[in-house]
Amino acid sequence: MNKKLDKTQEQHWLHEERVFIEFLNGNTFLKEVRSFDKGIPPQPDVICKIEDGEKLGFELVRLDESEFLKDISIGFARRRVLKEMTSSESEFGEILRQKFPNRFLWLSICRGVQLNRFPKVLGAGLRFLACQDESFVKEMIVPIKDLPELERVEITVLEQSPTHFDLYPEAIGIDDSIVKIIAKKAGKTYQSDCPVDLLAYYEIQPSMLEQQTIDEIQTVFSEIDLSRFRRVWLFDRYSKIKHQFKPTLAKGNK
Repeated sequence: MNKKLDKTQEQHWLHEERVFIEFLNGNTFLKEVRSFDKGIPPQPDVICKIEDGEKLGFELVRLDESEFLKDISIGFARRRVLKEMTSSESEFGEILRQKFPNRFLWLSICRGVQLNRFPKVLGAGLRFLACQDESFVKEMIVPIKDLPELERVEITVLEQSPTHFDLYPEAIGIDDSIVKIIAKKAGKTYQSDCPVDLLAYYEIQPSMLEQQTIDEIQTVFSEIDLSRFRRVWLFDRYSKIKHQFKPTLAKGNK
């Protein structure tokens, strides 16, 4: 790194350096990294020296910006309501479990619904499902009068598993913020003579990098053309969990 950094740039680099060191620790996929330094734009953020004198670039992006945190908090609040309203002691929980054993029950609710109205809309969806025949296994647009926020429900079969309830990712509210953040990185032009990986990380505490969240983020990633990157990594600094995605063209470009 030859270019002198101002104080703000230096603080930013020191933060990214710490993140990258934590990411490398215990990462069996990246044992070939021997050393690294800061890349100077339009190079990627980090330039690594690896085995045999080759190089590998990393572009870092922090996911937990304010809008992302807001979306995540709304998503978790909605899931708490869903858990309460589908518990075995709730009005619909036990009815739906008895009627639809070994089923996955999905509900899609408009993301614009305020949290104080969300239980009413969710209750209407659960009531709709409770009124269906036991053989109901499909996706359905739900035209419920005076409740346009309830967009659709779906029931799929689970093999030898208890009844499970969930909200579609668009009802949870994590995708718009991530799309904006990742698309900005994917749209950059990198001047590099080596392959580049994307390292997306966040520092939310407590950790929220559960398999369900990973699946939702991977669905979001599939909407963005990430083919310029060799690999895409998701890293949770709090839990130290690392997950690797295979970059793809966006669905609309395939």
